[in-house]
Amino acid sequence: MKIYDISLTLSPELTTSPGENFFNLESVKNFKDHQVNLSKVTLGNHNGTHIDAPLHFIEGGMGAREIDIEKLIGECQVLEIAPKTNLIEKEEIDGKISSERVLFKTTNSNKLFEPFTSDYISIGQSGAEYLVEKKVKLVGIDYFGCEAKGSPGHPVHTTLLKNKIVILEGIDLSQIEEGNYEIFVGALKIKGSDGAPARVFLSQSRHLIV
Repeated sequence: MKIYDISLTLSPELTTSPGENFFNLESVKNFKDHQVNLSKVTLGNHNGTHIDAPLHFIEGGMGAREIDIEKLIGECQVLEIAPKTNLIEKEEIDGKISSERVLFKTTNSNKLFEPFTSDYISIGQSGAEYLVEKKVKLVGIDYFGCEAKGSPGHPVHTTLLKNKIVILEGIDLSQIEEGNYEIFVGALKIKGSDGAPARVFLSQSRHLIV
């Protein structure tokens, strides 16, 4: 049984969206002086691998703690896609969605450890509407945003989140082949949060999740 960790390692060097590099690991106690090591972590809830909750873009929306955990665990499809433009529109994925949980693998995976760029592949509006039509529960993408940077009104996020589709961002699919897997998204349980950092695993064994 092979288990894949598709989470990014949190560190001060990890790429983030501009203005969101909040990560810091600070030693509070050390073994020499206190016979114990104790650290304090500061981070943004959208740093690294994370989920977006409806509250992120919808006033009064559901927070990360209230997300149905059934959406975070189960059968999953990794779909490798090379759109004609930087947008994954309906025409690119029509007839290709075979699971309630879909992860898009793109050339973004080659950019995860480079300085942030707005030239990344994201989901277009017709693509988002098609995912709603297919009753997808979770959609993931291999960059730090599922939507083109600076989209007025954030229509893709809003379309997905209003329809209670969990958005998973910042996943590393560079070593993952297209196909069917089991996914486990261990999102932190944070009260009142618009998103949550997550550790995410894939397995090709149906016996991983009991």
